[in-house]
Amino acid sequence: MITRGETDHMEIALDTASKEIYVTQRWKLNFIDDIAYPWTPEEKQYYRQEVKRNIYECWDSQAYAIVNSQRGSSFNREYGKIPFLIRIKLEFVETGQHWTVDIQKRATRERGDTTTNWLSRVIRISNLSIAPYRIQKGQWMREAVVHEFGHALGNTKHIGDINAGDEYIMGHPLFGDKKSIMNRGKELRHRHFAHVRDILQKMFPNSFFCIRLR
Repeated sequence: MITRGETDHMEIALDTASKEIYVTQRWKLNFIDDIAYPWTPEEKQYYRQEVKRNIYECWDSQAYAIVNSQRGSSFNREYGKIPFLIRIKLEFVETGQHWTVDIQKRATRERGDTTTNWLSRVIRISNLSIAPYRIQKGQWMREAVVHEFGHALGNTKHIGDINAGDEYIMGHPLFGDKKSIMNRGKELRHRHFAHVRDILQKMFPNSFFCIRLR
């Protein structure tokens, strides 16, 4: 049996047969040309592949959602204590998107700002966002696209948690967790799936889900 839930930002499908939870986002990609160096069809195709590869490598099949109780609801009694693997799926579409993604072609190695606007559902990245970049000698920062995907997955103060979002900002309570994907690293934390958990709670109101990392 598959139970589905959808918000403006993503779709979630829990499959009791495969014991998987698919988190699907539909992205509409807008390739914005540099005035002297337009995107080529080959570059666009490569970029699509690398966006998926980067995001899947970091986020797909890295966590479980589990209900610890086997009492109460019928779901709890049948599926309590069974881990459901959280899968990530990106679909590139022309209409019906959850997110509009503007991808700026840059002629120089200047990375520029990357942003995710939760309210307008717009992600802004560049052709450089699919590769790590050096912040200073001997120190590298994760690919920007995997960080921005984290925002699109609900790591933002707009979901009601003032500590969610960019953890690399000076003064943030999690500023010291440099290896976190929402900071400067590529490691996931339980908190990064909190919004997915909250959607599951609404889909199964008599169950309490927890997140476990692999």
